Amino acid sequence: MKKVLLPVDVSDRALKSLERAKATFDPSEVRITLVTVMNSPMHYKYDWEFAHALHRRQQKLETYQKLLAGYNVDTSVLCGKPGVSIVRFARQNHFDCIILTRSYKESPEAHGSISAYVAKKAPFLEMMILSEENQRRSA
Repeated sequence: MKKVLLPVDVSDRALKSLERAKATFDPSEVRITLVTVMNSPMHYKYDWEFAHALHRRQQKLETYQKLLAGYNVDTSVLCGKPGVSIVRFARQNHFDCIILTRSYKESPEAHGSISAYVAKKAPFLEMMILSEENQRRSA
């Protein structure tokens, strides 16, 4: 069974990743893991702020999981820098493929781009990087 990683955030771009996964993979041949990354607890002034942010992320993952009804879906919330956390998680859990969305708010070569970081640091993954431009055309 192919293991597919779908990093998601709270934006509408995440829905395009879900749609691509459904269009690309048969439910019986894939196990999908939805992952989101948030700041570590030390970045929050109060414990309740972290708890609220964590709860909000977990709710969003549950919503996305429901949209993948019929698929084997796991969820995980990671803390830390997005690119580093995603690559580490992918390596530790032996994923085969990753589906990322990408924003063009900055130039494609912009330093700090999560998709660029993952592409550079995770050559062991088959990648599908969806650009915001392509997403607008398909909507």
